[in-house]
Amino acid sequence: MFDAKGDYLGTIQAPRRPANVAFSGPGKRTLYITAVEGLYRVETLATGPDRLGK
Repeated sequence: MFDAKGDYLGTIQAPRRPANVAFSGPGKRTLYITAVEGLYRVETLATGPDRLGK
């Protein structure tokens, strides 16, 4: 994870190799991580971007 200035904050470990990530939920504070063998959800203090994805 990086802050708005691009400074490294830390790494979120997933049980399987991640394929994609997206913020969703109330306030975009839930990070969803997809992997070949699973879908993981992490509640964060950070918020996702204020725009739609691609």
